[in-house]
Amino acid sequence: MGRRTILNDSIRDQIERYLRAGVPVRWATEAAGISHVAHYDWIAKGEAAALISDETGNELSEDEEKYVEYANATRKALAEGRARPVLELVTLAFSGRRIGTGDNGEPIFVPVDDAVKARILQFLLTHGDREHWRTSTSSDVEKELEEVKVELEW
Repeated sequence: MGRRTILNDSIRDQIERYLRAGVPVRWATEAAGISHVAHYDWIAKGEAAALISDETGNELSEDEEKYVEYANATRKALAEGRARPVLELVTLAFSGRRIGTGDNGEPIFVPVDDAVKARILQFLLTHGDREHWRTSTSSDVEKELEEVKVELEW
């Protein structure tokens, strides 16, 4: 039998919380006290264990269950963290900039200029995947994002 894993609910919950907030994997794992290498190793172990269990019908060990739960939970949290800024840009493009809440509890929006709206939508269509932003070596992507931020006065 191999070494017991240090993976536990506390570590998983911390990493989930950071990823859901949009924190990059490397920072989220470091903040939780593990390396990003361990994170990817745990995901690989979870995916492999789930696949083997599905194919063979064998039950998972306690550690394998932890890895499967970790892989599923962190994948979902990462997706939610990636979706949030996109949803905020879509809301900005279609509803306008939120400036507060009315007496009735409904949000108050100020419409954005059509040119800004077009730039946001163009940016989302072209670069809507954060993975693309992170792995791109193109300075054009960064420049375009900065131009949109300046136009929105972020």
